[in-house]
Amino acid sequence: MLLNTFAVDGREAKSGKKIPGDFAGSPKKATINFVTPYSSVAYAVAFDPVSSSGVIFTPNAENKTINGFDINLGTGNIADLVEILWQASLIAE
Repeated sequence: MLLNTFAVDGREAKSGKKIPGDFAGSPKKATINFVTPYSSVAYAVAFDPVSSSGVIFTPNAENKTINGFDINLGTGNIADLVEILWQASLIAE
Protein backbone atom coordinates (compact mmCIF):
# COMPACT_ATOMS: atom_id res chain seq x y z
CA MET A 1 0.00 0.00 0.00
CA LEU A 2 1.25 3.43 -0.94
CA LEU A 3 0.50 6.16 1.59
CA ASN A 4 1.68 9.78 1.45
CA THR A 5 1.01 12.76 3.69
CA PHE A 6 1.35 16.31 2.32
CA ALA A 7 -0.23 19.78 2.52
CA VAL A 8 -2.92 21.20 0.24
CA ASP A 9 -3.59 24.92 0.80
CA GLY A 10 -2.03 24.56 4.24
CA ARG A 11 -4.26 21.62 5.21
CA GLU A 12 -2.98 18.12 5.77
CA ALA A 13 -3.82 15.63 3.03
CA LYS A 14 -3.15 11.92 2.66
CA SER A 15 -3.10 9.77 -0.47
CA GLY A 16 -2.47 6.22 -1.53
CA LYS A 17 -3.67 3.33 -3.64
CA LYS A 18 -5.34 -0.03 -3.33
CA ILE A 19 -5.06 -2.89 -5.81
CA PRO A 20 -7.67 -5.58 -6.58
CA GLY A 21 -6.12 -8.08 -4.15
CA ASP A 22 -6.78 -5.64 -1.29
CA PHE A 23 -10.58 -5.96 -1.76
CA ALA A 24 -12.54 -8.79 -0.17
CA GLY A 25 -16.09 -9.83 0.68
CA SER A 26 -19.44 -8.97 -0.83
CA PRO A 27 -19.66 -6.07 -1.24
CA LYS A 28 -15.94 -5.78 -2.05
CA LYS A 29 -14.23 -3.58 0.56
CA ALA A 30 -10.70 -2.49 1.45
CA THR A 31 -9.62 -0.62 4.56
CA ILE A 32 -7.39 2.45 4.59
CA ASN A 33 -5.45 2.96 7.83
CA PHE A 34 -3.73 6.33 8.22
CA VAL A 35 -0.19 6.24 9.60
CA THR A 36 -0.97 9.45 11.51
CA PRO A 37 -4.63 10.00 12.46
CA TYR A 38 -6.55 13.15 11.62
CA SER A 39 -7.78 15.23 14.56
CA SER A 40 -11.42 14.82 13.40
CA VAL A 41 -13.52 13.11 10.73
CA ALA A 42 -14.01 16.43 8.91
CA TYR A 43 -12.16 15.26 5.81
CA ALA A 44 -13.24 14.56 2.25
CA VAL A 45 -12.18 11.56 0.18
CA ALA A 46 -11.72 11.57 -3.61
CA PHE A 47 -11.08 8.53 -5.80
CA ASP A 48 -9.50 7.89 -9.20
CA PRO A 49 -10.28 4.31 -10.24
CA VAL A 50 -8.06 2.90 -13.01
CA SER A 51 -9.30 0.03 -15.18
CA SER A 52 -7.62 -1.99 -17.91
CA SER A 53 -10.54 -1.78 -20.34
CA GLY A 54 -12.45 1.42 -19.61
CA VAL A 55 -14.88 -0.22 -17.17
CA ILE A 56 -16.24 2.46 -14.83
CA PHE A 57 -15.89 1.81 -11.11
CA THR A 58 -17.67 3.96 -8.51
CA PRO A 59 -15.95 3.62 -5.15
CA ASN A 60 -17.52 5.01 -1.98
CA ALA A 61 -15.92 5.96 1.34
CA GLU A 62 -17.57 4.36 4.36
CA ASN A 63 -16.96 4.08 8.11
CA LYS A 64 -14.81 7.23 8.30
CA THR A 65 -12.87 7.59 11.54
CA ILE A 66 -9.86 9.69 12.51
CA ASN A 67 -7.76 6.58 11.77
CA GLY A 68 -9.01 5.88 8.24
CA PHE A 69 -11.97 4.63 6.20
CA ASP A 70 -13.24 1.76 4.08
CA ILE A 71 -13.49 1.78 0.29
CA ASN A 72 -16.66 0.02 -0.95
CA LEU A 73 -16.70 -1.10 -4.60
CA GLY A 74 -20.09 -2.82 -4.42
CA THR A 75 -20.77 -6.36 -5.57
CA GLY A 76 -19.75 -6.11 -9.24
CA ASN A 77 -16.90 -7.88 -10.98
CA ILE A 78 -13.54 -6.15 -10.41
CA ALA A 79 -11.52 -8.23 -12.91
CA ASP A 80 -10.71 -5.10 -14.98
CA LEU A 81 -9.64 -3.02 -11.96
CA VAL A 82 -5.97 -2.01 -11.99
CA GLU A 83 -5.96 0.21 -8.90
CA ILE A 84 -7.94 2.74 -6.90
CA LEU A 85 -6.02 5.94 -6.22
CA TRP A 86 -7.43 7.93 -3.30
CA GLN A 87 -6.86 11.25 -1.55
CA ALA A 88 -8.22 12.41 1.79
CA SER A 89 -7.98 16.08 2.77
CA LEU A 90 -9.24 18.09 5.69
CA ILE A 91 -12.26 20.27 4.99
CA ALA A 92 -11.63 23.98 5.42
CA GLU A 93 -13.74 25.67 8.05
